[in-house]
Amino acid sequence: MISVKNMLCLFLNLLALSLSLDLNTIVNEVNTRSDVSWVAGRNPRFERMTRAQFRSMCGARKTPESEKIYLPTKVLDNIPEEFDAIKEWPSCETIGTIYDQGHCGSCWAMASFESLQDRFCIHSNGSMKPLLSGQHLTSCCPGSNGCNGGWQSKAFNFIKGNGITTEECIPYQMGTCKHPGCSMWKTPKCNRTCYPNTKIPVDKEKYYVRTYGNIARKEAAIQTEIMTNGPVTGSFTVYQDFATYKSGVYHHVSGGYDGLHAIKIVGWGVQDGVKYWKVVNSWNTDWGMDGVFLIKRGNNECGIEGDIVVALPKI
Repeated sequence: MISVKNMLCLFLNLLALSLSLDLNTIVNEVNTRSDVSWVAGRNPRFERMTRAQFRSMCGARKTPESEKIYLPTKVLDNIPEEFDAIKEWPSCETIGTIYDQGHCGSCWAMASFESLQDRFCIHSNGSMKPLLSGQHLTSCCPGSNGCNGGWQSKAFNFIKGNGITTEECIPYQMGTCKHPGCSMWKTPKCNRTCYPNTKIPVDKEKYYVRTYGNIARKEAAIQTEIMTNGPVTGSFTVYQDFATYKSGVYHHVSGGYDGLHAIKIVGWGVQDGVKYWKVVNSWNTDWGMDGVFLIKRGNNECGIEGDIVVALPKI
């Protein structure tokens, strides 16, 4: 006779299985269709996750249209077919740095501080290269919910009024976390002193945003902004198949909705006749193409062009 304890364990295992990401089915479908411009594969990071745990990593929130502040953009003439901010500003090494948000829905904070530190370097001609604190932003930004999600616009508004400290002062505490149990971790508290050296106040070294806002949902406007000021933040709808991305130009093929994810767009190009945006993700280098992915450009694929938020640094 099966004990109550064993029955409960069996039930929980079956429940976890029913909620898990069905990666095999998705991989087979993507890789056998002739109308797909990307390659899928099993990703060890997500193999033991339930869909709820995967969704918890997609913590971006869409900016309501009524709250968007559009920045004026004079579209450049003769926009090139390809552009890569990593190559355009090689002395600004942070542009190509791949971070790991861990099992925390802090993508909204990651994309924001990453693009801002890039722009400090670009706009100072390489004289300022701060490594900003994603943890400070994740834990302290009012109006957002830390690991439970937030907005890039609120992140930039926080940095404009409050400033953001450095990674050296408050290192990120949720990254390089590979096991599903990390999803249970709570957002670390907002510190007024550095961590773990509590004798140094956070205010000792801070960096600020001068202005921020949205870029119009126009391909050329986004390209102009990247060429002029540096990488931008964006967010897009995540479907189940995105967890299997390995290479190529992503577009939604299979699987249901799993949330919104914030990322950093660093350039664009064309691959096998398909236009793409080049995007830096925050899921470490063992995902995608060493942490980078390409996504279709010009048709607002998964909403990628619909909520571009940028900030200009206060030099």
